[in-house]
Amino acid sequence: SIFVQHVTVPLQDLYSGGKKQGQELYMNDNIIQRYRAAFRGGIATQLIIQGLMTSIPLFLRSNRPIVSIICFLATFHMSVPQPTRLSYNTKIQPGWKGGTKLTYRNVEPGMDLIFVLQEGKHERFKRVGNDLVTEITIGRTKARDGCTIYIEPLDESGKEMPIMVKLKPGEIDIDDNDNDTKQQKSKQKKRKKIQRHLVTVSNRGWPYRNGSSDQKKKGDLQIVISVVSDSKADRLEGNNGSTSSSTRSTSSSTRRRKSGRTKKTTRKSR
Repeated sequence: SIFVQHVTVPLQDLYSGGKKQGQELYMNDNIIQRYRAAFRGGIATQLIIQGLMTSIPLFLRSNRPIVSIICFLATFHMSVPQPTRLSYNTKIQPGWKGGTKLTYRNVEPGMDLIFVLQEGKHERFKRVGNDLVTEITIGRTKARDGCTIYIEPLDESGKEMPIMVKLKPGEIDIDDNDNDTKQQKSKQKKRKKIQRHLVTVSNRGWPYRNGSSDQKKKGDLQIVISVVSDSKADRLEGNNGSTSSSTRSTSSSTRRRKSGRTKKTTRKSR
């Protein structure tokens, strides 16, 4: 039998490597899982033949198909292997991604086990290829006058320094609507237009498992900066409370928004 178990691992554990003592991975041994494992491993064919050899003679003697069918199902069910060990300790390696397979051969006689890792959702980061993506929201005044953004890294061990990004005055193009008519402002409000600015910080993304041709140890961090009105930025700051992304007086938001105008800027790792 080949058991395949999908397990969800927190994104920060896949990024940094998880706990030193390893992480317990648990398998589900319900009857459906056991049947799937039997068919996946090929042992189900042998069990079906065994069940037929038991049920067919019974049918010929009794001429009762229902009894024969029950005998066949009982024989098959009782013969399907059932694991006795349900937990396995595994050391998560930095840079493992969702879809990584951990295979345990012959955990029990005739039984293999495959854990398929899935990435847990994180409130601030998501992985895209070898890059990490995070979103923050700032008010129009901060975007126009410039500010410094501080972002706590995905690694929660304290080994990495916070990411610092300085936005210069005028670096983000802000539409000046002060001279617009009330009708124009009303139309723009209905459109709910959000300006976006993309900042790329090199070597602060997802760790490379097998190295890189340009000697980078990690991918890039993509910071999507959404610019909204000052009042909305203050409201989001109040709703979010304490966050791990901030500026000198700027709030952060992890909500996904519809794409607007985007400007790209590249920064070196800090």
